[in-house]
Amino acid sequence: MKNYLSALIVFALALSCSRETPPLELFNPDAFAFYLEDEWELNASVSLRNFGQTEENNLYYVSINYRLDLVSPSDTIYAADFGLIEESSEDFLPELVIDSQISLNSEFETGEYKVIFIVEDSIKNQKDTSTASFTLSKD
Repeated sequence: MKNYLSALIVFALALSCSRETPPLELFNPDAFAFYLEDEWELNASVSLRNFGQTEENNLYYVSINYRLDLVSPSDTIYAADFGLIEESSEDFLPELVIDSQISLNSEFETGEYKVIFIVEDSIKNQKDTSTASFTLSKD
């Protein structure tokens, strides 16, 4: 009976230690733009889950770095936006949303663009990317 109980404890410990946390995941990327007199306004967002959170003094802390790159119809890449999300909450955060609003001058050509979301979780030391398409059109 002792051997059976010891084996069960060792198995339970091994199982709990072998559980991998799910990787950082980006989902629901979205982007759209509209023309305002002499410039474009681009609104882009992406949701994320499975990011790292540290708990200290009954607060959960998050640290997320992000960058948005634009790919033009002629495959030119523009660094469009970047930022750092450092938040704390009394509750565990199951998801976050990165929202970005970017002004593009009228020199940007019309056509089909891609926005690439590049997100890095500083706590889990993981990175993920996602892409959304949008059109610049004056119509």
